[in-house]
Amino acid sequence: MNYVYYGRELYHHGILGQKWDKRNGPPYPLDASDHSSSEKKAGWRDSLKKTVSSAKQKHQSNLEKKYEKKGMSSSDAEAAAKKRMKVEKVVAAAGAVTLAAAAAYTVKNKFCAEYTDSVLKKGTKFQTIATDQDISGRSRIYAAQTKRDKVIYKGLYGNQLAQSGKKVFNITTEASDDIKVPSRKKAAEVFADLYKSDSTFRQQVDSNMSTYKNAGLGAKQKKLFSKITSGMSDSQLVKEGYDAFNIGLANYTNGAADTFYSKLKSLGYNAIVDMNDSKYSSFKSSKPVILFDTGSLVTSAVASMTEKELKVNNIAQKAIRNGATYAAELGLMVGGVAAMKNSSTYTTATKSSKKKTTENKEEKKT
Repeated sequence: MNYVYYGRELYHHGILGQKWDKRNGPPYPLDASDHSSSEKKAGWRDSLKKTVSSAKQKHQSNLEKKYEKKGMSSSDAEAAAKKRMKVEKVVAAAGAVTLAAAAAYTVKNKFCAEYTDSVLKKGTKFQTIATDQDISGRSRIYAAQTKRDKVIYKGLYGNQLAQSGKKVFNITTEASDDIKVPSRKKAAEVFADLYKSDSTFRQQVDSNMSTYKNAGLGAKQKKLFSKITSGMSDSQLVKEGYDAFNIGLANYTNGAADTFYSKLKSLGYNAIVDMNDSKYSSFKSSKPVILFDTGSLVTSAVASMTEKELKVNNIAQKAIRNGATYAAELGLMVGGVAAMKNSSTYTTATKSSKKKTTENKEEKKT
């Protein structure tokens, strides 16, 4: 037991049941067998639990304050903090990455996207894959902004378009001003308010969803639309209703999309997250956007995609969507381009890439 003297006051620290003038340790940490019977009887474990509980409460409080500074309400900040702490606990137990890395991943990729608006700075470059090399006249543009997503769209969507026999273009546009993107929650609230207050908009949305839910949808999309009914509650509108509406935005022709975009624009927003490709479709992209304020975009480059480029990116996007990281996949792409002797083979230096090469060759033979 240690004693620290400050003036006339005596301070000490220890654990429940520890006898005066009896040092229990070091070395630390102590195991259950290292404690005396008096300490065990006094419940030394409980005293440690109280200390841990206090630390957890302090950590959660600090997290909540940070989230509130980012614009979250107190209830949202509390929910986000609890979710983040759960992730930290799992990651720490697994020993996969540090708590700091887990926190950065969780905040950036999940909570901020759900609760916090974002700004894409002036000069941000977007990629759009299309069969029309001039997209300047479009009222809205679907685009990729991250390196990972750009590979996916060049590989998957580029090859889908190439099957039509038309030329495929890789178009780069650049933001001439900052582009503000609402959080998913904010966009959903705008949608819900319009649905409740504008009868014309509500009829258009109901009609669109009724038609779209009978279209050829994937498993996740079907599951979502199975929850959609007319006269949805507030919670349904914000959760399932908005996502279902967002999925069909590219196909709505009765004015519902224009009304929604106009409302967002009046609030200072220029783009929204494409919920379909980020959450429900097979693209599995991370941050696809729908740019509806196209006046803030300038086309900076247009390139026709070659057959070899389409094939190399197709190889890359398959691995990315199956869980490979962009950095690893970039190595695969570089190796594939350098060693590709013809349009049907590629090799790389790594064992995993060699295995993928064999599988690729077998697919070509069948």
